[in-house]
Amino acid sequence: DDDDDDDDDDDDDDDDDCHWEQDETMPSDEPCAPIFSPFLRLSSVAEACAHDREHYSFDLKEFATKLSLDFFRCVKLINFVRTKVDESKPTSESPISAESCRAILELLIPEAAFWIEDSFLRPFDPEDSLLQSIDAFVANDDDDDWSDDESPPPVGLSPGPAASSESMGVVKDELRALRDELAATKARLELATSLAQKNALADETKSKLLSQPQIAGFGEASGAAEEDYDYYFDSYSHIAIHETMLRDQERMDAYSSAMRPGFFQGKVVLDVGCGTGILSMLAAKAGAAKVIGVDASPKIIDTARVTVEANRLADRVRLVAGKIEDMSAADLGLGREEKVDIVLSEWMGYCLLFESMLPSVLSARDRFMDPRGTMFPNRCGLFIEAWSDRVVSSASRNSGSPSGSPSGSGRSRLEWWRSVQGLDLGPFAELAVKEVSVEVVRPSHVVTSRCRLWDSDLNTCKDSELDFEVPFEVTFKGGSEGGDSFWLDGFVVGFDVDFTESGASSGVKLCTGADRPPTHWKQSLFLLHPLKAPSSPLEGGSKVQGTFKLHRQSNNPRNYDATVSWQAGELIGEQKYAIST
Repeated sequence: DDDDDDDDDDDDDDDDDCHWEQDETMPSDEPCAPIFSPFLRLSSVAEACAHDREHYSFDLKEFATKLSLDFFRCVKLINFVRTKVDESKPTSESPISAESCRAILELLIPEAAFWIEDSFLRPFDPEDSLLQSIDAFVANDDDDDWSDDESPPPVGLSPGPAASSESMGVVKDELRALRDELAATKARLELATSLAQKNALADETKSKLLSQPQIAGFGEASGAAEEDYDYYFDSYSHIAIHETMLRDQERMDAYSSAMRPGFFQGKVVLDVGCGTGILSMLAAKAGAAKVIGVDASPKIIDTARVTVEANRLADRVRLVAGKIEDMSAADLGLGREEKVDIVLSEWMGYCLLFESMLPSVLSARDRFMDPRGTMFPNRCGLFIEAWSDRVVSSASRNSGSPSGSPSGSGRSRLEWWRSVQGLDLGPFAELAVKEVSVEVVRPSHVVTSRCRLWDSDLNTCKDSELDFEVPFEVTFKGGSEGGDSFWLDGFVVGFDVDFTESGASSGVKLCTGADRPPTHWKQSLFLLHPLKAPSSPLEGGSKVQGTFKLHRQSNNPRNYDATVSWQAGELIGEQKYAIST
């Protein structure tokens, strides 16, 4: 008999949990917090609803049916109640009191103001499984479920016992039209909400930039901040720049080759500056258990989310709009103690550091990366070589060619400005030598050995190390015995990054030197002013020593200033440059 009683109890429990009939829409099987016990995480929506019924006498489905709630009113109800419960700050040690619960339930009357407040259409919890199961709570108004003599009246109407089948047919037609209109309105509302969120994000980001304190000596802070917002964040909202990066085969091959499944398997990855989401999706395909992509260009990230869905990776890839510096672990969907295993990013700019995205990546590392985790890539370096626009060989000397005659065009790059269509544009040459030129440099014009300027372990690098002054020494190719000599017309700077797996090299290096296939970064060319450059060629085998200084501009830290000082024998020179938009 005791066993029979136990079986009966189990049946009762099953009936309580299965509050939905088999022919009705079932709620989500996703974990869910009960409305009045938000600190709990139960295994399903049905279990959460059963908890609210048992402990707080609140039956969401029964309540929604009693008030004939439609989709939107049910959404408002859930968000309103969750907001009110949150005001009580319930915990497992101190759950919401019966009195507070009763007070909230007394607010749920048809005349309540919250029913017409659009603010309660915004999810209190974006991950709320209850909101994903709304169809299980609202009245089912599909035509197929109604017979001609069982059509329910619309809310607020009572057709009466004498209503004819003809009048009921009219009502059904009206309901069908209203339902179609509701669906269209819902679609417009979702679009409007999406646009509003994007605009709010842009306004918030811009507001934060404009509120930065004024920097003494550089005019109004608002001007610099607004310029920073306009050109930087907006530039990455245009598809052309993303297409350029995606078409860079060296770039794409390096990242995809380095993402080996054995290393990414089961890892939690944070992709800073995810853009189109390509690296986030590659990480997921390499086996990452969870990938969080962050980008501050809302126009791009909305489309990236669609792309993630289209590639069936939404179960592992989550894209978040905003600046990584402004985000908390909760914003990223991380648990209170959860850390990421890999901080993934393609942060490099011209001359490696231009645009100053690396500080944002380092900030993400310090706040969200497990101490045992790694940056990806995890090492980077900058190198310098001398550049010549003209080469004087022993053959040209023996043939009697004038010393200093440039190869190829017969005149140097800067001399070209003196005769353009028969006009002297020489003053523009003065501008050309003040700015770093980003271009593909011919390997034959690189005339010295390569010198490493700066190397960094990105797992330990500090923001303060991104401004530096370092010495260098390069040696001209050939030797004095061969009779080769070279003009010193400038310096070429390139960079490389390395990818590491658990401390061991993966064998993948992305290099932007002139001797490698071109990338969209090209090379950074520092032209010497003719009056500061050597006035005669330098012999092969001779050395050039100097210092290279790189530091962020005070009024716009995304731009850099550079100073190159050099000495070749008794010849000494120094020149300043800007690396800016």
